[in-house]
Amino acid sequence: MSNVGGQRTPADTTSRQHQDGKDGLSLLQRRAIAASEHAHRIRHSSPMYHESNDPTLEFFYHPRTLSVLTILLAGFLYVALYVDPSNDMLNTKWGLVALCSVFVVVSVVLFRDGPFIRPHPAFWRGVLGLNVLYEMFLVFLLFQSKQTGRQIMTFFDPTLGVVLPERSYGDKCELTWANVSEGIDIFVLAHSLGWFCKALIIRNHTMCWILSITFELSEYSLAHHLPNFNECWWDHWLLDVLICNWLGIYIGMKWCEYFKMKTYTWHGIREIPSIKGKISRAGAQFTPHSWTVYEWAPTRRFKSFAGFVLFAVLIMLAELNVFYLKSLLWIPPEHPLVISRLSLLFLFALPSAREYYEYYSNPHCKRMGAHCWMLIATLITELLIIVKFARGEFSEPFPTPVIVFWSLVASAVAGFSLWRFVVIPKLQKQSFDQNGHSHDALVVVYTDTKALALLGGPALTVVSAIQPYVQIDKEFGKTVALVPAASVGGGRLVLSPIGSLDNDTDDVRKIADAVKAGIARAIDAGSTHPAVFLAEAPPSEDIGPDTDYSRWIEVAVLAALDSSYTTLVVREHLTAIHGADAVLEKVASIDFVVHGSAASKADLDVVIKRAQAIEQGRRLAVDIGYGDAERMTPYKCAETIKAAVDSIPGVSYEEIKDLDVIKREYPLLYNSARASFSEERTRPCVVKLEYKSPEPKQVKEHLYFVGKGVTYDTGGISLKIGGAMRGMSRDKLGACGVAGFVAATGVVQEKAVNISSILAFERNSIGPNSLLPDEVVVSRAGVRVLINDTDAEGRLVMTDPIAECRERIMAARAAGDKTPAAIYTAATLTGHVIRAYGWYGATVANGPARKGGYDRRLAVSGLAYGDPFENSVMRREDHRFVAARTDREDVYQSNDRASTMTDRGHQYPAAFIIKASGLDKHSLASGCDAAIPFVHVDVAGSAEDGCEPGLGLCAITGSPVATFAGAFWAL
Repeated sequence: MSNVGGQRTPADTTSRQHQDGKDGLSLLQRRAIAASEHAHRIRHSSPMYHESNDPTLEFFYHPRTLSVLTILLAGFLYVALYVDPSNDMLNTKWGLVALCSVFVVVSVVLFRDGPFIRPHPAFWRGVLGLNVLYEMFLVFLLFQSKQTGRQIMTFFDPTLGVVLPERSYGDKCELTWANVSEGIDIFVLAHSLGWFCKALIIRNHTMCWILSITFELSEYSLAHHLPNFNECWWDHWLLDVLICNWLGIYIGMKWCEYFKMKTYTWHGIREIPSIKGKISRAGAQFTPHSWTVYEWAPTRRFKSFAGFVLFAVLIMLAELNVFYLKSLLWIPPEHPLVISRLSLLFLFALPSAREYYEYYSNPHCKRMGAHCWMLIATLITELLIIVKFARGEFSEPFPTPVIVFWSLVASAVAGFSLWRFVVIPKLQKQSFDQNGHSHDALVVVYTDTKALALLGGPALTVVSAIQPYVQIDKEFGKTVALVPAASVGGGRLVLSPIGSLDNDTDDVRKIADAVKAGIARAIDAGSTHPAVFLAEAPPSEDIGPDTDYSRWIEVAVLAALDSSYTTLVVREHLTAIHGADAVLEKVASIDFVVHGSAASKADLDVVIKRAQAIEQGRRLAVDIGYGDAERMTPYKCAETIKAAVDSIPGVSYEEIKDLDVIKREYPLLYNSARASFSEERTRPCVVKLEYKSPEPKQVKEHLYFVGKGVTYDTGGISLKIGGAMRGMSRDKLGACGVAGFVAATGVVQEKAVNISSILAFERNSIGPNSLLPDEVVVSRAGVRVLINDTDAEGRLVMTDPIAECRERIMAARAAGDKTPAAIYTAATLTGHVIRAYGWYGATVANGPARKGGYDRRLAVSGLAYGDPFENSVMRREDHRFVAARTDREDVYQSNDRASTMTDRGHQYPAAFIIKASGLDKHSLASGCDAAIPFVHVDVAGSAEDGCEPGLGLCAITGSPVATFAGAFWAL
């Protein structure tokens, strides 16, 4: 792959004093952490989940063991004093019921919590108690004869104990309506309901369909044992698979999708004011507290494959056991005992599947949960009972075609596992060894050397090369290391460890950091053709709510490209010195090797396509960003953008340089830039970039972006002092990021969005014509703005473009265009965001955007791409802070202090923008037809990496290009 990533010239923003209230009252809201359902309980000892903010539920979350004991003893006292001892049979039955009830109560009080906490952990402890009771009954039944077992059934129902007539469904197999209608009975509904329940247990489309087809094949195979398995072909494949099973699986998976996408926000009942809300919250107590998606990935390693097959076998056992048990024990299929067994097994399976998946997918889980252990024991015990009682019942042997078919299936499963987990890794290793010499360095990215030693394939080459070093140095492999290795190209083996990926604060940036460090070390060693070996995939399931590895390969690719890229200012310098002989790239190529089945080729193709587009957008952003105030004047920024997007399909370019037009259309920008008019090169300009989807019918939303492009910020007449002007050539990075995102979207030809962007470029100069504090300037929206500090220029240059976006959205709606639209800004607006969050970006959204989760969308995407964003909340104090107190103005631009010294210094500028642009008329109160979502994105922290190289400036990161791509691209 050609190199498209880069070295960054450093930048310093710690001394910025962007100008751009007091903290508002926090909402009385408890947000349930959307962690995996086992988080509180699949441990050796687990505290009970406790809703401390809901006094109405407080009673149910306190220990009540003494109360329960008192009630039990009171019940025993009543029995001892008042129950008639003369009816032995009745007393025996009630005694057994009481025995079981006491056992369930004891299990509720003493058993450990399971993986679920809704409706209450005690409920699932009771379910586990019922499973233990059922297993104890099965063990007892196992020691009985078949005749005694049938006699025991009469204890539950005296009408049992007689031979059952078995119905066959395969007598009339002509595909006619009469035959089909005759074959439809209550069990058709039972089929759909059963697969609905199984979908909730399995939570995976592929496995549901594998099991659905396998069960029908099992019916074919066992029809000589069970006559009701003898069905017509259309009954098997049309009525069962394509109609009943499909309907149950479809509805069940839709439920799973709903629970997956649902926002889990739990309020105490007394915190909810309305009766309807209280009822809704009470009902929600019987829904999941959170939801875990089961990603089985059976081909990742042999343990995963074996676990997948075992899980499928257990599901099939649960299905088939009931048919054999009812046949052997003479219980009709519609009998309450059969229905009870199926219902109980559904309850047993829900927590068991969760615990099985945890044990299956989490390498750190060393102990299977109690629910899962007990259910496996139950299913095996049922099978043993069937084997014992079936003696003499089924005299007809298995047909030869059945034996041949299942032998072929078993051989195929065994052959596939041998091929996938033995042969392919060896072939990969051989291919890797043979082709490795086309590279001159191998960068291995892994968690630790112990994990590396467990991998096969290409990892074997690495393990054998590092073994001598591991034996003599217990710390070897914990830091970046270069070792000689004849088995890899160039003899250079670079080890770049990631470290842990499952601690509370671990995220995908650790993978990016390891890749960057490894590539940098390879380049330092003289490599020009490195290969990056991603030796192991991160956890398949997010360890915590702030961890997302779904884009880990893409992040790794982007990190490698970033480390190898040479920026525009450096390329120009090298060309000036060496001319045509200048080497303008740090490496000639980078190859990527992903171990095992972490991703299919199709997935990798998509990853590469996205990464190339994102990197092209980031290159544009950082190339403009690194230009100093003279290299990247407003006009030169526009010129660079035009050159970059001219050849990109779907992207149109427009620029506005005419001062009269800017004065009329963007009066706040015009007045902010007045001091720069004396020199043409420093005059302001507006760049408009439009992207049109190649498939208009697939457009899901129209995005409007406004970027702050202050090419140098002196502070204006409110001059920056004390060295605070240093790094102000970076005050254009918001506009750079927007330009990069639009370019990247055009490169990838995203179909789901249209984009309209306005980039406002100016130099905030100082001079005789400077904008002055105390001036009142009227915005495009007709709002009178009192200027208090000319160093708060960022909000001025963006406000009128935002007003234009607002006008365009409302005009489109008036014309009948109902495409969802939202406005986003990107700006290095305040030093306060760095003071508040460090080197992270932040969003501040209005009511419609908050309600629609627009700001959360960016936070989720940033987490996946290693560019985390904090979601700040705008409060009433922010609006009060800028609200006019006299009739001489409508809004205050700012106070006269640095944002870092102002309470809520990065939140209240959004309130000013909303008022001055007219967006205050498009809040939640305006109704759905007028409301416009607005998200202000402050990238002052995330646009640079915060690492000062001596007296130099920090590196530019290209944020938020990747975050925007992750949030808005459907690809």
